Amino acid sequence: MFDVPPQATPVQEVIVTGARLPPSAGDRAFSILRLDSADLARSPRLDEVLSQAPGVSLFRRTSSQGANPTTQGLSLRAIAPSGAGRALVTLDGVPQNDPFGGWVIWTALPSEGIAAVDIVRGAGAQAYGAGALTGVVSLQGVDAGSGLARFDASAGSLGYRRGSLALGQGGGEGGVLLTASAEHSDGWTPVRAGRGAADRPLALDAWSAAVKSDGAVGLVRIAARLSAYGENRQSGLFGADARARGLQASLTLARPPAEGEFGWRLQGWVSGSDLQNRSVATAAGRTGTTPANDQFETPATGLGLNAACGPGRARWNGRPGPICARSRAPRASASAIWAASSPGCAKPAARA
Repeated sequence: MFDVPPQATPVQEVIVTGARLPPSAGDRAFSILRLDSADLARSPRLDEVLSQAPGVSLFRRTSSQGANPTTQGLSLRAIAPSGAGRALVTLDGVPQNDPFGGWVIWTALPSEGIAAVDIVRGAGAQAYGAGALTGVVSLQGVDAGSGLARFDASAGSLGYRRGSLALGQGGGEGGVLLTASAEHSDGWTPVRAGRGAADRPLALDAWSAAVKSDGAVGLVRIAARLSAYGENRQSGLFGADARARGLQASLTLARPPAEGEFGWRLQGWVSGSDLQNRSVATAAGRTGTTPANDQFETPATGLGLNAACGPGRARWNGRPGPICARSRAPRASASAIWAASSPGCAKPAARA
């Protein structure tokens, strides 16, 4: 006699949404390209995924595995790419561009903590201010209450090793999400023909960690995020290297719009970074190098605040959208960003 399994108990579906406003009604009028989780799964490097999107260009063809931090700028619509970058990169509305140089430390943004990407090109980026000269890359982080559990480990040639994890705990009312990643590469030597004693591999050691908490007080969603990163790079020449460190904290409050009622979002953040960068001059025949510049400290601090509101025409579904867009039901916004940085400490090295 066979046992009949008990009938499954229906489980109520819970939709978890972060502290963000729904998309504006005017988004359809703009050129917005969305990359989902399937697109992000193609590579653990966000800059490599973005480089495959139409209209997105990096200053260097080398990915963040080998490129110097000062050359990791991003631009849209093929408008004058530069090392500092001419596009604004945000994570849940918080700018990720370095407050000193404007570039992006891509190793600080592992794809495990990102759910989707919206690439806003053209007029749709006007509400983001002067930092979005060529457009905006809007990253949507994984919701803290998603209950995600993921671990990934990989290895390859040239001593490459990478590990990452994303652990979430919570439910429909919010929760906590921890993401972390670390990688090492012995690197490759970029010069092939005429290689000499001056040449060294593009070695890399990098790590990042972030904790995000998401909850609700009444109808108001509250999200707080704290992140840190660090990376050490060899720049391909004897005596040339770079080191980057950074911290960021943000707090977001958002109330979703309801029928006949406005929704709003209030957001603030503070970020700090420090870059050490040494460069050298190469001797004839690549037989050696001479120290050229030692930029041993460039501390910078960035502060920002933005506010946005919009009518309750769109359904609250947790999708990200620009702060403001012109439409029949306009969304008002105001933002202010302050950045303070010392001129850095750089000393030219005496030539022998």
